[in-house]
Amino acid sequence: MSSLRGSLHEFDFIAAIDALEHIPKSEVPEFLDLVRAALRPGERFLCQVPNLAASYIPLLYTDFSHETPFTPSSLKQILELTDFTNVQVFPIGPVVHGAKSAVRYVIWEAVSVVLRFVQTVEGGLRVPLDSIFTAAIFATAAKG
Repeated sequence: MSSLRGSLHEFDFIAAIDALEHIPKSEVPEFLDLVRAALRPGERFLCQVPNLAASYIPLLYTDFSHETPFTPSSLKQILELTDFTNVQVFPIGPVVHGAKSAVRYVIWEAVSVVLRFVQTVEGGLRVPLDSIFTAAIFATAAKG
């Protein structure tokens, strides 16, 4: 965080890949405020975090240094609370780059359909963000 202090409108883009979950929950808003201040107006922030909503791999708890859990909804919420705009959250699922990965992709899509079905049966229809089940997610946000 210290490298962002004093940086005002210096950057066109800032990325925090697998970083936010290592910041104590009470310090996440301050960190995001520093990121926002360091960005030029209209420029973008990208972050990637483990998805606490993933039902099959608890990535958050496989690393002792993880401090703050995020779901797609909570990630969007904290970005909007710290005055970022145009916040979008996406799953990081299998990428097709050959025959084996294509099979993994198809299987993952089928598993996702089943998970959404179970979720709907259990609690009714949900907003799309609540139906992201990948082990990791990423978000993009703009400085308004």
